[in-house]
Parts: sequence; C-alpha cells; structure tokens
Amino acid sequence: MKPLVSLHTNTEYSFLESTIKIDSLIDFAKQNGLKELAITDHNSMFGVAEFVHKCKKNNIKPIIGIDLDVEGARLILLAKDYIGYKHIVSLASRIARKETIVLNEIDDKNIFIIDHPTKGFWKTQDRELTFQNFFIATDENKSNAVYVKETRLLTPEDNEALRIVDSLKAGNLIDDNYSYPGYECQFENYTSSMEQVLEIAENCNVEFPHAQNPVPK
Repeated sequence: MKPLVSLHTNTEYSFLESTIKIDSLIDFAKQNGLKELAITDHNSMFGVAEFVHKCKKNNIKPIIGIDLDVEGARLILLAKDYIGYKHIVSLASRIARKETIVLNEIDDKNIFIIDHPTKGFWKTQDRELTFQNFFIATDENKSNAVYVKETRLLTPEDNEALRIVDSLKAGNLIDDNYSYPGYECQFENYTSSMEQVLEIAENCNVEFPHAQNPVPK
C-alpha cells in the first residue's frame, strides 16, 4: 500500500513553530519510502527553493504550499501548477509586507485550499467555505473531507522541545500531556478522507520554466 504523505508540514522556516529541518525531512522520506513531500510553512515560502532542490536531487516529488493567515483563521494552500504557485507567492509577498489577506482573494482554480486542522474556519467557527477545491481537515463522512494533521516534528523525541517552545511562546506553564502528531506513513486500510490525500498529492505538479541563459553566444 502506498504511504500516506502529510499535506501540511511546517519546517524550520516556520519560526519557533517546528523542529523539522529540511535535510532531516528528506532523510525521513527516504527511510520511509515516501515519494512525495509537502512544505507549508506558516506565512512563509522562504524554504521553498531549498526544499524543491533537495527533493528533486533525491527523486522526491515536491508539493509546494503555504499555511496562510486569513481573516482570523488559517488555510493550507497547495499549488496545483505553476500558475497556482505564482498566486501563492503573491499572497506570501503581501503577508511579508504586513498586508491583510481577505477570503475573496484566495479562491483560484489552480490551488487546493485545505482548512487548517486546528486553526481553520471549520474548527474555530464551524464554518465551511464555498470555494472551489476547498477541503475540510476532518475524518467526518463528508465529500470534501481530507486527512490532514499538523506536522511539526518527525520523532517522538522532538516533542519535548516543541512543547517547551510552544509553552514559552504562549506564556503558559508547560503541560506534560501536550503533544503533536508526527508523520503518518502506513495504514492497513484507507478511509475516503485518506484517499483524498493521494488524489490531491497526485494533482500537485508545479513545473518551473527553464531559466533563460542571458549570456550571448
């Protein structure tokens, strides 16, 4: 059975939100037979160039996206193609300039839109968006359900460091029961929401234009 890739992965480029280094992520994929990897850093695409280069060097398909703040919630945006990638880049650039993104600027047929599994509109407001290619991160029996978890660590040993960072950021005391899931790699049987993961991953295919050589012959 094909391993199930995580469609939402924060890396070291999500400042103080993840313990995952891109080199470690690549090694993890190779050790676990993952042929696709996604990068969806929080309001950031600074890790994309390194991620894409190292994925292709290791024969891994890169899935490019962002974990974006939109109107008090968060959405996972994944590029289906180069046009979708450029749309996501434009949104990331605006966030970097401290501009506010509103919902009607998100919808685009060239991206997949996944509600954040814990900070999205469905979890925080019990609200579904009416966009095309919109999915809810849930195991519920819904046609637009997709199996997505927060991935901010790779091994159980990383959980302690992540828990302390989160507690310090929030100004809270450390909760000994605090944890985050790592990668989900293999299951005996896939649900419909898991099958949706495979379909989305298959349809994320960003091809970058070949660079033009500016040097005259």
